Amino acid sequence: MDISAIQNLGIGGNLIALIFLVINIIIHFMFAFGVYKYAKDGEVNGKQTWMVTPLIWGVSTVFLGPFFAAVYWLIHHSNLGSFSEFDLNKLRQRRNNDS
Repeated sequence: MDISAIQNLGIGGNLIALIFLVINIIIHFMFAFGVYKYAKDGEVNGKQTWMVTPLIWGVSTVFLGPFFAAVYWLIHHSNLGSFSEFDLNKLRQRRNNDS
């Protein structure tokens, strides 16, 4: 079925677009809930998320979708973005001393 066949369906084409939109919204909210949950759980024992609060990570994921969830994962859970607590505390102390 090519694009002209879908356009000939008229309302059917709109229905397909609506289904795609609803699925897309559901996926965005699922990823956002997952990011928020894991960011909130990660705050246990005094650890914090990078840059912003878990709520901001979650809301941003609602709007930017799975690709932003991948950014969250890279920063917080992958070896590419992981930092040792010792190095993190050194950075925090240096930031506090500068201000």
